[in-house]
Amino acid sequence: MQDPDVTVVITTRDRPAVVSRAVESALAQTLRIIEVIVVDDASVQPLRLGRADTRLRVLRRTSSTGVCAARNAGLSAARGRWVTFLDDDDELVPDMLETSLRAAHASELPPPVAVLAGIEEVDRDGRITRIRLPVTSARGGHYALDRTMDGEFATHNTLVCPTRTMLAIGGWDEALRAWEHTDLFLRLNQVCSIQGVPLVLYRRHDHRTSRLSSNLEARADSLQHTLDKHQAAFAQHPERHAHYLGAMGITWLRMGRWRRAVAATTRALWLAPRRPKGVVQCLASLAGPRIWAQLDPQRRRLQPPTEAGGAPLA
Repeated sequence: MQDPDVTVVITTRDRPAVVSRAVESALAQTLRIIEVIVVDDASVQPLRLGRADTRLRVLRRTSSTGVCAARNAGLSAARGRWVTFLDDDDELVPDMLETSLRAAHASELPPPVAVLAGIEEVDRDGRITRIRLPVTSARGGHYALDRTMDGEFATHNTLVCPTRTMLAIGGWDEALRAWEHTDLFLRLNQVCSIQGVPLVLYRRHDHRTSRLSSNLEARADSLQHTLDKHQAAFAQHPERHAHYLGAMGITWLRMGRWRRAVAATTRALWLAPRRPKGVVQCLASLAGPRIWAQLDPQRRRLQPPTEAGGAPLA
């Protein structure tokens, strides 16, 4: 097969039922010269896809070191000139890749250019609950921190990027177990323009209780790692710095880590004293984890999944 235009990397672990849908959506693209790499991240039972297609490959990892490492394995094996990363429980709209490449080639932003598109969020009953449209950011920007742009930052799953550029920035940070897109886009946007396409091209299924972002410890550690790694960028954006500190503080509070919660939310309020949400977060942390546990409707949903005996799953 000739070198593909795009490589679609799908990482999965112990979820054969949902990954098949993601694979089918990738193989059904109107852009035909593609490859689909499914990275089996050390599933207990090796993944077997009942699908024969010369464009499809499965890479088996014998040990799991996180989703970022799995994505990097797919990135290293990619032969496409462009690469995108599809979550195993989501889907691509049929013309996602074709429309994204067309937008990249037509963009007037400084090259290289990556593309983001719109996302529709779908609940368990198949109903669309929200549509998010992307931002556009020229090369040299601080994506996710700059607030002068239209659109939403939470469309990062739709990224279609030149493979060479992804490799040049080192791919995904394997130290991160959650919120890894913030770090990726801060590094990517420094060397690559990001063209937004105001069309829904990605379907995100809402299974929040099973997503890694629901792991509170991973979320807190990753937020701290990102803040430490990008200190200079956050220093230029005190409002957004406060946003991340506030999120980290509430995460600590949900874990019952009162002192850390107070420290984070207090600093957030000091950085952006006029931020209304910051006042609420600070007061919540001062109230303590017991009071917050009674007031927080999301606390149970955000707890890590547990086994029958109550022990947290790895």
